Amino acid sequence: MLRIRQFLPALIYSRQILEVIGDMTVELVVGAKGVDLYFEADGEEVPSEGMAAKLSISGPNGKSEVVLKPAGENRFEAKGVKIA
Repeated sequence: MLRIRQFLPALIYSRQILEVIGDMTVELVVGAKGVDLYFEADGEEVPSEGMAAKLSISGPNGKSEVVLKPAGENRFEAKGVKIA
């Protein structure tokens, strides 16, 4: 399982978090319509088709998990998810 560390001050500032794990790059982008997650390995997009992703969100009200759906190319999405 790939884990992405979330740093709230960075998220508030840029609305995105980039994590490099070995040769894998993961980008979490928070937008008005929800959250997108992008994957690359060795600079090449990793297709999301046939893969699964889950985002764990920890906050003052506890922990919740959101299933992200493949959304074409190297992107997963979770529409309607708010991270503040």
